Amino acid sequence: MKEEIIGEGDAMKAVCVVKRKGEPSEIKGEFSVADAKRASLWDDKPIVKRRSKDGGWYEKDNDSPWYKYPKRMLQMRARWPLRDGFADVLRGLALREEMEDIERSQTAAQIPQAVIVPPAPPEPPAPPPPPGQAVAPPQAAPDPLDIPPALRREAKPLPETPLPEAEIQWIRDLAGTLSGCGELTDLAEKQEAIMAPMKGKVSATAWARAEELVTEYVDQIGSEDSV
Repeated sequence: MKEEIIGEGDAMKAVCVVKRKGEPSEIKGEFSVADAKRASLWDDKPIVKRRSKDGGWYEKDNDSPWYKYPKRMLQMRARWPLRDGFADVLRGLALREEMEDIERSQTAAQIPQAVIVPPAPPEPPAPPPPPGQAVAPPQAAPDPLDIPPALRREAKPLPETPLPEAEIQWIRDLAGTLSGCGELTDLAEKQEAIMAPMKGKVSATAWARAEELVTEYVDQIGSEDSV
């Protein structure tokens, strides 16, 4: 695998070239600043606005990885030839950037489109009371939840649940095994042997951390091959 960054500024792009043993041709992937802008990923503003918990807005330094590490992010996006040329080796393993794209598209699809409803016409004023009749004071609207004031509390976020010790040890064993792999084929076989029997048996948090570990070692082996 060969990787390089070409150009500067808006003309910058990352190039990834892979070639599988026994195949006659290489597979070349590119991802440019223009591609990142079309995908609404590029962010070069040093100061950004964020929404606070109370619904307001505040400014802070831009901590987006696309602002702090633009070359690295372009490099990761240009590695799609690994998916095309080594699908059997990766065995469905998704890169973090691919999963973020899927999650972003699913979230966008679930957002309902705004429906413009015309305002209702104003109600006519109530007729004045007959002379000499007392006017009753307006009453407050009833509480739809009917919760006594003494029992009302501000909602608080649930605390994060730590991983069980057994799952922590499983992740440590996975990391120790993958650290000795020098080739993608060897890594895929050991990853399958350790993770397949535990699929559906560990928590989603532990499974996500295990997938992150595999992705990190895939990147590490790919970087060593390119040296």
